[in-house]
Amino acid sequence: MDIIYPVLVEQAAAHAIQDGLPTVADKAAMFKIMVEDGIIDANGQPTPMAIDKGYVTSTYEHENLSWEEFIDYYPVFKNYDPTYFEQINGFWEIPLTFRQQLISDLNHDRFTGIEKLQLQEYLSERSTYEN
Repeated sequence: MDIIYPVLVEQAAAHAIQDGLPTVADKAAMFKIMVEDGIIDANGQPTPMAIDKGYVTSTYEHENLSWEEFIDYYPVFKNYDPTYFEQINGFWEIPLTFRQQLISDLNHDRFTGIEKLQLQEYLSERSTYEN
């Protein structure tokens, strides 16, 4: 069974691995440490202290992001053609056919853990349009 950890835990674990700290890369331990240190709450959301101190810069996708800002928020999309996206009512939306392809790719494990989380977050907050 795959456990899906909050995005902030996945990001912290990925950074730990990148920095050569495999003992902290265990996501369960990372989650516990982050809660104990007051960086996230028990639901995985950043605490006001973490935001105030700059440990977490943003967990909310603002309206009218440029394409570059959108990619910074959802790096999983950096390798996709930007023409798949259209800015509607201030947010980058995708057509139904592309959404279906992403869901199929998710179901076939074609993404890393953090990419899965980014896609799940994106898809849960989006509508689709017919192209």
